[in-house]
Amino acid sequence: MFSVRRSTVTVAAILALAGPGGVGSTVASALAQEIQPVTVVDSGDLPSGERGVQRLVQRAAERTRNRDYQGAIEDLTLALRLHHELDRSRADLYVALGNARLGARDYAGALEEFDRALQFNSSSIEAYAGRAKVRAALGDRQGALNEFAQALQRNPNSAELYASRGSFLSENGDPRAAIEDLTRALQLNPRNADYYSSRGYARSNAGDAAGAVEDFTSALALSPNTVDFLIGRGYARSSSNDARGAVADFSRALELDPNRAEAYIARAYARGNLGDARGAVEDFTQAIQRNPNGAEAYVGRAYARVTLGDRQAAIDDFTQALTIDANAADALVGRGYARADGGDREGALADFNRAAEILRARGDAKRLQEVTEAIASAQQ
Repeated sequence: MFSVRRSTVTVAAILALAGPGGVGSTVASALAQEIQPVTVVDSGDLPSGERGVQRLVQRAAERTRNRDYQGAIEDLTLALRLHHELDRSRADLYVALGNARLGARDYAGALEEFDRALQFNSSSIEAYAGRAKVRAALGDRQGALNEFAQALQRNPNSAELYASRGSFLSENGDPRAAIEDLTRALQLNPRNADYYSSRGYARSNAGDAAGAVEDFTSALALSPNTVDFLIGRGYARSSSNDARGAVADFSRALELDPNRAEAYIARAYARGNLGDARGAVEDFTQAIQRNPNGAEAYVGRAYARVTLGDRQAAIDDFTQALTIDANAADALVGRGYARADGGDREGALADFNRAAEILRARGDAKRLQEVTEAIASAQQ
C-alpha cells in the first residue's frame, strides 16, 4: 500500500555520503541544511520503521560509513524511485548516489550521477565538487581543478567551493594555493570552524606550524569539543616542539572519544618526545587494541621498547608490523638496527638491503643514504 504525503527530507543525513575524497569535510558542510518539502511515497513493502525517502537516505549514510557502498547505492536508488517531485532537492539524492558510487570506485557511474544532479540543479556545488573528486581519483589533477573553476564561475561567492578547492590543493601538494582559497572562504564565512581546521592542515603542510596552531585554536573557539580539531592542533603543537601542549590536546581528544587509535598513536609520539618511553608503550598498546591491523602502532611501540632496552620485544613488534605491511621501511630499518645490536649481522643486512630497495623505489634519497651507511657499518 502506498500513501502520498508532504515531507521534508533532511540532507544532513547525507553528510556521511561525502565520499572518501579529501574534499568531503568541506563539501559536506554545504549540505548541512534542509531542502524544500518534496512529495515522497511511503511503501508498505519497506520494513517497519524504515519507511520513506528520509529513512532510506539515513540508512545509506550509515552503510557508506561502514563502506557498504553497494548497499548505499541500492538504498539511494530506491529513494529516487519513491521521490516523485522532480524539484531541485532531487539533485541532492543524485549527489549522494554519486558519492556512493565513488566510494565503490565506479568512477564512470559516479560521473553520470553527478551529471544527473546538475540537470536538476545546474549550480549544485556538491555535484561539481563530486566531479572534481572523481577526476582526482582518476589522477586527473587538472581536470579536477577545471571542475572547481567551472563551479566558481557559476557560484563566485561560494565559501564552500573555495574551501573545497583549498582542501583539494592542500592534499595534492600545493598548500600555499590552498591557504589562499581557504582564506577567501573565511572572508566569505568567518564563522565556519571547518574552514579554520582545513587552513590549519594546509599551513602545517606548508611548514607553518605556528600558523596552524592559531587556526586550530580558532576552530576550537567555535567548536570546543570537536575531536578532529583537537587532534589537528596536537599535531601542530608537536611540530612546534610543544610536546606538553600536544599531550594535553590528544588527552582531551581521548576523553571525548576513547576509541580513536590515531589519538593514542599521536600522544605516544609526543610522550616519547618528553622522554616518557613507558607512557609511549602504553599508548601504542591502546592503539593496537583498537586497531590490531595497523602497522604504525607496532613500529612505534617497537622503537619505544628499544629505548627501554627490551630488544627482543621490539624485534617481535617490528616483525608483526611487517606481517601487516611487508613494505614498511621503518620496520625493516628498526629491526635491522635491533638485530645488529644483538649480534645478528646477517639478519640486519637482510633487513637493511630490503629497506634500501623500497626506499630507492620511492625516491627517498635522504632515508636511503641513512640505510646505505647502516649497511656499510654492518658489513665491517
